[in-house]
This record gives sequence, C-alpha cells and structure tokens, in this order.
Amino acid sequence: MFSRSNNIVFSGGTFTQIEQNGAAGFDRLQKAASPGAFHNSGERFDSPRCHPKTRLAVLEKIMRWILGSEDRNALIMWLHGAAGAGKSAIAQTIAERCYEAKLLIATFFFARSDPSRNRARSLFPTIAYQIACTIPEARVQLENIINRDPLIFTRSLEAQMNSLIVEPLQELSISGYFSDPTLAPRLIIIDGIDECQDSRMQCKILEVISNSFRNHHLPLIFLIASRPEQDISLTFNSGSLSGLLTIIPLDNTFLPDDDIRLFLRDSFDKIKKTHPNKPFIPPSWPSSSTIYSLVEKSSGQFIYSSVVMKYVSSLRHRPTDRLEVILGLRSAPYDTPFAELDALYMHIFSSLEVLDAALLVIGLIVLGYHPDMQRISNVEEFLSLNPGDVTMLLGDLTSLITWVEDEHQTIRPLHASLGDFLLDKSRSKQFYIDPRLLHARFACHCIQMLPVIAMVYIPWYIASLIARSSYYRAKRCHHFIVSYVPARGRPGRRH
Repeated sequence: MFSRSNNIVFSGGTFTQIEQNGAAGFDRLQKAASPGAFHNSGERFDSPRCHPKTRLAVLEKIMRWILGSEDRNALIMWLHGAAGAGKSAIAQTIAERCYEAKLLIATFFFARSDPSRNRARSLFPTIAYQIACTIPEARVQLENIINRDPLIFTRSLEAQMNSLIVEPLQELSISGYFSDPTLAPRLIIIDGIDECQDSRMQCKILEVISNSFRNHHLPLIFLIASRPEQDISLTFNSGSLSGLLTIIPLDNTFLPDDDIRLFLRDSFDKIKKTHPNKPFIPPSWPSSSTIYSLVEKSSGQFIYSSVVMKYVSSLRHRPTDRLEVILGLRSAPYDTPFAELDALYMHIFSSLEVLDAALLVIGLIVLGYHPDMQRISNVEEFLSLNPGDVTMLLGDLTSLITWVEDEHQTIRPLHASLGDFLLDKSRSKQFYIDPRLLHARFACHCIQMLPVIAMVYIPWYIASLIARSSYYRAKRCHHFIVSYVPARGRPGRRH
C-alpha cells in the first residue's frame, strides 16, 4: 500500500484499504476487447477508404439514414456486395466521418487472418469498451456489471449483448440522452461479418442484434457490411428482421464504372507527377483504350483496379513495364501481379464442399459456351443434375457468381477476372480448370444426351437404331463442338 513511500511514522489510528473495483472492471473489459478492430486502430493504418470524389451517391444515402432523414424506422442497414466491391472502404469512410461528427459509438472490423478479430467472442466486449470511452456516463454502470460477474465475457452472445450493451444504455435512453439523432452518438458499424470464422456464429450475431431490438428499446443503429453469403442472406431475409432492416446492394445502380474510371485516371496522374521514373513516362500514358480495358476487367468491383494500381505504382520498377505485365504484353519476371486478388479467390473457393461439380458448372460459364448454356435449367439438364442442384452447388460463391432472377435464371460471373484466375494453373492451383479436359467431359455429356434427343425429335421406330449408331453420336458431338466450343479451346488445337 505504501510501496513508494519512505520516512513513514504511524502514531495509532485505523487504516482501511479500499480497492478500486471500478478500475478492476474496466481493466477486465480492456483485456477482453480487440483494439485491432477499431476503425482508427494502429494495426489498420493502411485500411482502405473511398477515393476522393468516388462513391458519393452511396455515402450520401448512408449518411441520410444515419441522420434520420431517410428510412427512419430502419435500425439496421445491410450494405452488401460482391467480393472486392469496396464495402470495407465505404464502412471506413463512414466511420471516419461519423467519428468527426461525434455520431459514432463503436466499430468492429472483422478480418479472417487476424485471430483477435475473426471470432465472435470479442465482438460485444470490443463494442462495450468503445461505449465506455465514447459515453462516460455509461462507464460506471459497465464497471459495476463486470464486477458483479467477472466471467461475463465467457457467457453466451445473448448474455453479453444484454449485460454489456443493453443495460448500460437503458437508463440513458430513458433520460432522453439519445433523443436527437443529429447530436447524440448512436451508430455502431460492423464490417466483414462474413470473415467471422464460423458461419453459424455469423448468423447468431445477426439474430442476437435483431432480438435485442425486438425486446428492448435500444437507442442504437447498426451499419453491417458483408458479402452476400448464403447463410447471411437467409438471415437478413428472414422474418425476424422485418421492419428493422434497410438494404443497400452495391450494384450498377451507383454507377461503379464511373468511380473506377476516376480512380484509375487520378492514380495514373499521380504516378506521372510523383514517380521517380516520371521523366521517362510519356504524357499520353496510358491510352484511353487501356483505361477502358481496365474498367471493363474490374466488372464494377474496386479490388481489381486497386490491385492493378498497387502493382503499377511500385517505386522500384518502371510503371510502363508493370502496366504491360497487367495487360499481358509482358511476362512478370519476379512477382505475381494479382497476388491479393488471388488470395481472395482462393479463400472463397476453399469453402466449396462439392468442388468438382461446382467447377464443372463454372467451366460452362467461363469457357464462353453458347449463351443458352448459362441458363440454370439448361445447365442442370446438360450435366444430368436435379432441379435446384446448381444453386446449391454455387451457394457459397454468391460473392463471385450471381444468377439473374428472370424467367431463365441466367448465371453470370461478378468478376471478369475470375476466368483469368481459374484458367491459369499457377494462380488457381487446386481450383484450376483445364479447358481441354473440360471440353472432353462436355463432349461425353453431349453423347450421353443423344438417346434423349433422338426420342424427342425423331420417330420412335428409328430412334433406338439412331441412338445406337456410333456414327450419329460422333456427328452430333462434332456439331456440338463446332457450334458451342470456342475455336481456341477445342481439343487438338494449341491455345
């Protein structure tokens, strides 16, 4: 008690040692939190954010909701988009804006590669720690709750949500602390919930948050950003969130190609102004056609253009040479231009349970067969699958592949660069699609279908004879290859 004192004289009296239980409770909370998940964490110093003058429409729409001028009844906003669409950059930009405006309570940025923020166990303690820092009035009650139950961090997610978030804010809510949405902090941002390791816990987090809104008058709003993974989409579309939810899909509604074009032009201009090799860069570099090609390859997803510019802008290399590598005009001598993009694709494909069948379906799409072979019903019939099999096989790839909900249900890749990845063995490794082997397998499927074709289109009394005719089967197979297989990918040709 007096470890740092000297020359102490006691002359009677009674001494009572008072432990600072509040400090003990806050210390426990601090140890349970994951500071790397904060929007302004030192661990995330290079976190993505929106390029100036881009994403203006979607940022404005989110801010209107936060300020209560749009979708006032919605307490949860789900921002979703394809892999690499720029969700984290938008979440980061909104977090920084709202932090400056004192509207932000807490953030949690999941990351699959970080053990401290790829599990659900630290989510609510991290949010509670930020509540204590942002709203001092809630800190005392939080400390008391933790001191009453020091093992609260081992309890269920429901118990943690109720004790660490609902209880400390209830009295403040009743007192009118949060009455003005433009003044009081009330926003919590959770980004990348699909990067929480256990898919069941991803859904559990959403259920706990929605149930808390149902059972309590919470003075909070949640912005949740993720890929539209199957389990997450089902949870968001369930009845439990009815009336609480507003959804923003990052699709072509927000004209992403215009933003990507602006980002590319600004980035190339910066290289020409600041790169050590700038005296040797032509003023007209790059051409308009090159920028057009890069925008097309991006397919509305920012990750492709971001990866390209990181590679091209390397200070230790000539930008003009690096761009030629990207365009396929020059081989990469030392490094892999698309390493970051490949890591994302590898992670998503690793979740497939029936890999061979899924790659067979995807092969029909990326190898450029006839448009009719992109219809789900035709794919299932051609590959002898049951109705509904395709959507089940591709259920874990919804951030890379989508199907248009029309009368034909056409399958469409969300990334034009996906084919480049799958058809390059050095990049896709165990997920490599060998065009020659796949064309051969499709030819076999074509031959197997001939008896059915014969029975449907040819009189029954000669159908069995024709179906058994090896000559006829060969002719039909040849017709299929000539009609549907791109010339550069036909068996027997070099490509």
